[in-house]
Amino acid sequence: MRIKHLMKSALLTQATILAKLCSDHPELGIKCNFKQTYLVCLCSGSPNEKLMQEIIDIDCKDALEMICNLESEGDEKSALILCAAFLSRQLQQGEMYCAWELTLFWSKLQQRVEPSIQVYLERCRQLSVLTKTVYHIFFLIKVINSE
Repeated sequence: MRIKHLMKSALLTQATILAKLCSDHPELGIKCNFKQTYLVCLCSGSPNEKLMQEIIDIDCKDALEMICNLESEGDEKSALILCAAFLSRQLQQGEMYCAWELTLFWSKLQQRVEPSIQVYLERCRQLSVLTKTVYHIFFLIKVINSE
């Protein structure tokens, strides 16, 4: 509750530090909630470099659960940032595990957060540049065609 209060009070640095401490704690860190909250803090601040470092060891099934939790809480922007980060990691590493699910979630979230078709197509193009396998390209083509 304290972390959420700090976030709502625009004290993002303190919220990030506290969330990191909780997620790294041996007993508290077992719960996915603190890791999710920490990643949301990173999404709210400067999401790029630090966020990508933090998601390296997170399983994609856990990532999907976090994304679904954020979406159900109404935080679609953070869900999109987190989803894009995990999808980018999958594309850059050529991993197929959960890639289709991440692509689908990303597509739906992207269109809800930014409904412009030009922005959507540009984001798809940016992701396609990251791909290492033809399967990922097919996934992107499939979501573009369905939209």
